Amino acid sequence: MGGCREIGTLLHDEALRRGHGRIEQTVYLGDGAPWIWNNARLNFPGAVQILDFYHAAEHLGTLAGAFEGPGSKKAGSFQTRWAKKLKRTSIKPILTSARRLLKKRSDQMTSEQLETVRREMEYFETNARRTRYGHFREKGYFIGSGVIEAGCKTVVGRRMKQSGMFWGETGSEALLGIRCQILGPNFEAAWQARKPILATQRRKNLQWTN
Repeated sequence: MGGCREIGTLLHDEALRRGHGRIEQTVYLGDGAPWIWNNARLNFPGAVQILDFYHAAEHLGTLAGAFEGPGSKKAGSFQTRWAKKLKRTSIKPILTSARRLLKKRSDQMTSEQLETVRREMEYFETNARRTRYGHFREKGYFIGSGVIEAGCKTVVGRRMKQSGMFWGETGSEALLGIRCQILGPNFEAAWQARKPILATQRRKNLQWTN
């Protein structure tokens, strides 16, 4: 489908087709990759940017593992507690706790642990404004991309990714158009709207055969 820039253009065009120009506020969800936020800046200036909560929770797990040992029970407890607080508020109180913990334990930690803590804290500091989940939830915004990902799995994955399947762009686009109509709420309306189009095509074909 193209590279990062092309994907951004496709997304912007689809948003316009769905009424983007008439809405008051755009919300842009991403997993934290820099190119995603760059696309948001270029194609949706003024959008509220939100870091997908699931990815944020994963990074909390990595941060907790650096302090308590990856996969340990104590790390899991830290991750759960931090994730609940993050969902209620923002990353700020968690960063405060992490800095306090780092100051207390840095002498006992390996260089690898320290590097992981530094990297994860930098990740959250960079995305701090995108992790104000308490505020976003008060506004009624989605904080996770799970609904969209589940939709992709239902619409695309279950039909297009079965054993032995290989698709070209033209064939897959055509089939997905039909599948969206079947799964969507406008299946009957679409066929009714198509009747006069088919009738016109038949009349043109008759002209050529006479």
